[in-house]
Amino acid sequence: MSQITSVQELKIDFDQYHTDLVADLQRWNNAIDGTIANRVFQAFCALNRLHLKIVFIERRKVLVERMSSLPTDARAEILSEYERLLALMYPMREWYETIRDDYRALQTAQSNGDWETARELEEELDLEPGHV
Repeated sequence: MSQITSVQELKIDFDQYHTDLVADLQRWNNAIDGTIANRVFQAFCALNRLHLKIVFIERRKVLVERMSSLPTDARAEILSEYERLLALMYPMREWYETIRDDYRALQTAQSNGDWETARELEEELDLEPGHV
């Protein structure tokens, strides 16, 4: 009975986790506004939240990999779900890192009086955040 409980506790409803993650991303994206300093900070916060979610999944994955008491098919199914989530989350993290870096570059350009670069970065961030 305890083995079944362990398997159930380790399973993640991929579709629900994905839905929740998308909702989180929408909230975080909506928070990235205001001054450039605030945008840098909010991008950092979003990146940190996403990083914590990634660490949680990575640790659960390692735990499952080490649990020799789990049936092979159950282990494979759980690991597959974790890998699917990580395959979504890693590019999201890269995207937020790019956004954070872009806003930092904009902040630096403005601080240094490099108005041409600042203008170009502002235009790029308004059109395609993360692709400067």
